[in-house]
Amino acid sequence: MVQGTILMSLKINYNSILENYNKEIQSKLRGFNTDYDYLKYWVPSPDTVESIYNLIVNFRECGINDVSLEFNENFLNNENIKSILNLKNEVGELEYKISDKKIVFNIKIDGEKFDLIKSEISDKNQKKKEESYVNKLDLKFKKNLFSDEFVKILNTQNINYEKNLFENTDNIIKIKKNFYENQITFFINKNQFELKGINVVETNSINVESNLIYKFINLYKPFAINLPFREVLDHSVIYFFHNYFPLNKKNHGIFHYENYGVAFQKFREILKEVYNDINLENDSLNLKVNNFYQKISESWKQKKIEDKEKITNEIILKFCENEEIEKKSICLKKIENDFKIILDVNDEIRKSNIFQKNYILMLENFFKKNCDFRIELFLGEKRDNNKLRL
Repeated sequence: MVQGTILMSLKINYNSILENYNKEIQSKLRGFNTDYDYLKYWVPSPDTVESIYNLIVNFRECGINDVSLEFNENFLNNENIKSILNLKNEVGELEYKISDKKIVFNIKIDGEKFDLIKSEISDKNQKKKEESYVNKLDLKFKKNLFSDEFVKILNTQNINYEKNLFENTDNIIKIKKNFYENQITFFINKNQFELKGINVVETNSINVESNLIYKFINLYKPFAINLPFREVLDHSVIYFFHNYFPLNKKNHGIFHYENYGVAFQKFREILKEVYNDINLENDSLNLKVNNFYQKISESWKQKKIEDKEKITNEIILKFCENEEIEKKSICLKKIENDFKIILDVNDEIRKSNIFQKNYILMLENFFKKNCDFRIELFLGEKRDNNKLRL
């Protein structure tokens, strides 16, 4: 969209405005060349021809279609001149002459033509970027329902295939969805909109993928049952992966469960569909806002502090043995508010948390799996031994 007052003609010296821009970079934080309203959108480039093209784009945005652009002697070489003249196909009219040892380009922008070509080039460049990005990715997982790594988990886990049965369904919303060849039924409580059960029909098909989905749903169920459905939608799949694919290392990168198969993206879409179906017929804050916050279990809460400390020390010791680190590297300092475990760790562990393995994150996951999901670990303050500062 073209902005600003339309000026019929403008004559400027490129070297002067470039010099002014470079000076202002040293003295201002933002808003360079603001003394000249017709330069407010211009950002120079180290590439001279690209910089001039940016300037022409700026003129177009400012509503200036007729420009005389002057360059000091010897600033442009023959290759630069040729490349600038090639911009004529995009800009409109573009001619140059030598006057008083200076090169002058007379530019008349054909607004309609310029906007159209600029838009086409922008779309083309964006498509190239996207294609380049996609080509760099390992997209093998896009072709498979489940990754080989996840199939191995499905085939080695002890899965409970017991169906969820309800004697009284008056207070239950029942929603059926197709998950490829399998049919899934969701059972949701009408009052609190909690997910009370998921059943998947066992297929007699010899289709391997169908049987894998059957296994997956039954393995997933414990991570979603009795949660508010909004929490199911937002976090249940994350809980599931957190259990089977813990992020043990620092700088692991961004984790996407879709990388373990297209089935997970499809399943997320199904959860979204169920959520929307419930929303259509129920206007409830329990659905629109996720207020769920997992509480510490009563079994852990009721334990005496001595018992909690004993269990905590045993878990720390077991973790150190598993990771083959010195037993005294991580010590319990105190337990606060039932869920907050404060640790003392040596310098080696502290440094490793930053540069190598994040042992504290690994230990917290170990606690969540072997003690209580709500447990959180904190490092105790390290005393400053510098007497001058003290």
